[in-house]
Amino acid sequence: MVGEDSSDDEDKAIFRVFPNPALDILHVESVSMIDRITIFNLTGNSILDIRDYSDYATSVDVSKLPPGLYIARIYFLSGEVVSQRFVKK
Repeated sequence: MVGEDSSDDEDKAIFRVFPNPALDILHVESVSMIDRITIFNLTGNSILDIRDYSDYATSVDVSKLPPGLYIARIYFLSGEVVSQRFVKK
């Protein structure tokens, strides 16, 4: 899935979260440096919080999550924050 934040800023974070649905690994790529990724369930509980990436691409191990719908919130070093839904098989 390719996403773009909804702000009107000139420096929009363009990112990609794949595969969707995910089985074991969720990949995140962006044109902005990723600082942190938090995975939430649909009730808003934080399930995973991975910090200190400082890179443009990363992989998140979601193999221990039960099947369902989740939200990946991606925090960038620029201060931007975007969210993307994904399905865990």
